[in-house]
Amino acid sequence: MKNKMGRLMLLLLSIAPFVLTAMALKYFPEKIPTHYDFSGNIDAFGSKNSQYVLAAVFSISGLVMFIISECVRKIHNKEEEDTVKAQNNANIINKIGIGLMILFIVMQGSELLNVYYYINNKGDFPDLKITNIALMSLMVYAGNVIAKSKMNSALGIRTSWSFKSEKAWSVSQRSGGKAMIITSILMIIAALILPEAYQIILLFSGVILVTGSSLIVSYRAVKKMDD
Repeated sequence: MKNKMGRLMLLLLSIAPFVLTAMALKYFPEKIPTHYDFSGNIDAFGSKNSQYVLAAVFSISGLVMFIISECVRKIHNKEEEDTVKAQNNANIINKIGIGLMILFIVMQGSELLNVYYYINNKGDFPDLKITNIALMSLMVYAGNVIAKSKMNSALGIRTSWSFKSEKAWSVSQRSGGKAMIITSILMIIAALILPEAYQIILLFSGVILVTGSSLIVSYRAVKKMDD
């Protein structure tokens, strides 16, 4: 029952960006801001229908994740163990798909609100700050999933040291996942404090720090286990 609800949730979230955009565009003029420079200033205008492009990319991405998880779920091998692994992989793909779609919906919503603020003279909407917080929240979610994951071919800290054994995998995912969660929370705090002008730098540095910390901590944990 729980798996069915997760699958339905991913499917519904996959079409949400397109539906959200269709609803919002009813209230937009024909010409809206379509591009911004690094300082956040508008440098191009275009048709409001251009918003459908990003919405379509997000929706298609979610549907692809859904299709992949369903295909993996239907893998039935002769050995029961292989079938169980296939189901576990499908569930993991589904969980990450849900997290990604929530991020995409927040990003699309931020883009639409940015346009709304402009056409209604409400000032600047902090879309980059919102995107940063949403992305790092996804990293917290992913770290939690990774920390609890069993050896699989779909998700996790996939390195030479993590595949040494089941125990190495468990230690690597648990330690790396915790590092990912802690670093992501620190990045969320930074995003809340720093002004919009620093959000682009924080976005890229945050991804590097989260990835780097999880790899370094997982490596040291497995090395300590071997010693």
